[in-house]
Amino acid sequence: TTPLHMVARNESDKLGSEAIKLILAALGDQAQGVAAMALNDGWTPLHIVARYQDTEAVKLLLAALGEKAQEVAAMADSDGWTPLHLVARNQDTEALKLLLAALGPKASSIMKQKTKDGDSLISCASHNKKNSSEILKIIKKPELYLKKISEVPPMPPLPSLRQLQQASDTALRPYQTLFQPRRSELSQTAIKTQVSQSQAKEQARLEEE
Repeated sequence: TTPLHMVARNESDKLGSEAIKLILAALGDQAQGVAAMALNDGWTPLHIVARYQDTEAVKLLLAALGEKAQEVAAMADSDGWTPLHLVARNQDTEALKLLLAALGPKASSIMKQKTKDGDSLISCASHNKKNSSEILKIIKKPELYLKKISEVPPMPPLPSLRQLQQASDTALRPYQTLFQPRRSELSQTAIKTQVSQSQAKEQARLEEE
């Protein structure tokens, strides 16, 4: 497994998306290859975010995949689950639209596929009732949404690693003085500890005599 696969599984939407941004920026030119990498069970990072994350995480992965987005979005894992089936089960309507857009002409054939357990896209969407009615509308008549999907503007480029580091440093700066003692304070603490230990040893020696 890779760090990208690991953070993709983080179920905290905000934290997961921010961590994905950091790792994709750090990977640089290798981001596309790692984003397309399947584990032994057939899960790519796109499969994982489709199951555990939100629309923002799906957007990030599709942007990183670039021209490989269609290929990866069509991949089924060892149990026959595609990212489309997983996001339908996850009840995320916007992510479902994004994946349909990424699949393009392949969308109709993927929508007809079933998992090895016989789950269709409709049965995946009916797993719970949160957004099932909206999800089912899209699945039953995807052509009504294709024009809307095609008009979605392209993803902006990912921020550079330097930009992300600067943003992270700025956000954390107010807390550094609270949680990180100054070097001089650490030195004083170490000296006091050593003195206390020496005094304790000396007292023990005197008591033995």
